[in-house]
Amino acid sequence: MKIALSIVLAFFILGCESKTNEETTKTAPVAEVKVAKVEEKNALQKAADKVTEVSHAVANSEAVQTSMDKVAEVTQAVKENETVKATVASVKETVTEVKEKIDTYQEGKALYASCVGCHGSKGEKKALGKSAVIEGWSSQEVVTALHGYKDGSYGGAMKALMKGQVTKLSEADIKALADYISTL
Repeated sequence: MKIALSIVLAFFILGCESKTNEETTKTAPVAEVKVAKVEEKNALQKAADKVTEVSHAVANSEAVQTSMDKVAEVTQAVKENETVKATVASVKETVTEVKEKIDTYQEGKALYASCVGCHGSKGEKKALGKSAVIEGWSSQEVVTALHGYKDGSYGGAMKALMKGQVTKLSEADIKALADYISTL
């Protein structure tokens, strides 16, 4: 039985080999066509992949451009906001300065009320007919005179009277009074 089985097996193998060789000869062009089709399919797939890649790149490029446009808009808005903030800060600073000047002017005007009797409402008189007219004096000239009266280094006939008037004045009062007198 082993021998019979061996013979059948040998027949089968030889027959298959022969058939396989014949089929290979007949199917060689078919195999080449199949290989060509596979290569064509692979090439088409690569092309499709490339188109997809380019499409994504274009979409991303458009998204990037849109994002860059948005960034530019936001940057411009921030710059404009910073400009507005700077302008507002400058206006606030100016308003504060103006308020301070108004307050100083009002303080100086109130302080000058005690001077009007001798110097006149516009500083146009010689105090008691003996001092200089202070109308037109600069703020610095007034500060120098008031400090001189206060420390006794300034003044003539009115020195003693003026020392009593300025002794009670603070540095801020002297500045406010001098600024006000310089506007007369």
